Amino acid sequence: MNPISLKSENPVLFHSSILIILLAAVTSLGLVFDTRLVMGDNPWIKPIKFDLSFAIYFLTIAWIMTALPSSLARKLSVYIAALMWIELAAIYFQAARAVPSHFNDKTLLDGIMYGIMGLAIVGNTAVVGYILYFLVKKPTATPVLRLRAFQYGLVSFLVGSILGGYSMVIHGAHTVGAPDGGPGLPFLKWSTVAGDLRIAHFIGLHGIQILVGLGIVLESSLLSTNSHRQALFILKAVFVLILLFVASTFILAAFGTPLS
Repeated sequence: MNPISLKSENPVLFHSSILIILLAAVTSLGLVFDTRLVMGDNPWIKPIKFDLSFAIYFLTIAWIMTALPSSLARKLSVYIAALMWIELAAIYFQAARAVPSHFNDKTLLDGIMYGIMGLAIVGNTAVVGYILYFLVKKPTATPVLRLRAFQYGLVSFLVGSILGGYSMVIHGAHTVGAPDGGPGLPFLKWSTVAGDLRIAHFIGLHGIQILVGLGIVLESSLLSTNSHRQALFILKAVFVLILLFVASTFILAAFGTPLS
């Protein structure tokens, strides 16, 4: 499916993606003109990271929902867009105040914003879980290879979401063995001196793009029944590798071990 047809199939998520990219472009001005710091970083770095992540997510989930009945896809698209925009609004609100958006309940207002983000994340995860359930349990005319790419991608996303929930609810921080906000990789800011739960969370979430993208490439190269079997094997192998990578980076982080 090309971008033009995706625009007509799912205008809510397509236009949300375009709007969020434009928002990121405007927000980038804050990197130049805002001299405030939040835990050592410009306060607008985090909103920009979420802008880019959400824009890609909107397009990916819109592609996946082409396998759903159109009426259901339209309804779920509205839910997803609303929940993600609510989360993003809370992140922007905290950035404008120059305070941390995550793991911050120092004041009543901070706690409310953090709670709003948490509820939006839980809601989106529930919608994604329902999409996966539908694609596993309900009949669909989607080609098998594409369907498997969608299913595997959704599983990877849900695993990443669960690990994010562990970080937010159980551990209460993203760094293990050091305070949040210490030395980290450029832009991503993953800790270089301690374990960082964000790595496994990130790989799981964005495994959905890897698997769906791989499915598109493999589907376009099918020439025979034999190549179809090989494509399914490659897709499954990459899916397993992503899950192993998520598990290994999570275990390393849980023991306070940095990647570098």
